[in-house]
Amino acid sequence: MLEKMAKVVTFATVRIFGDKVAEVPFIATRSAYRRQGLCKTLMDVLEEKLINLGIEKLVLPAIPFVVDTWTGPSFGFSEMTPYERSKLINYTLLNFTDTVTCQE
Repeated sequence: MLEKMAKVVTFATVRIFGDKVAEVPFIATRSAYRRQGLCKTLMDVLEEKLINLGIEKLVLPAIPFVVDTWTGPSFGFSEMTPYERSKLINYTLLNFTDTVTCQE
């Protein structure tokens, strides 16, 4: 959660599976605070904490509208192939309709 002037402006849910995989199934920024880099700031801090915990892979479901944002240079995720996704079959990752699973 990222606050600005005591107001939650960016929020993410995080699910950690053991010591190797984490998932961010939901992340949102209030519309009035978008395009200010707040999501990136939150993700940077989150990724640092996960690395400190020894997490090796971070995955998230992305709606098609924002896949380019997640896979672009700012966030650096990549789309998971079916084979890569199959290697995570033992984890109960959320699978929303019409989303693309991305990884970092």
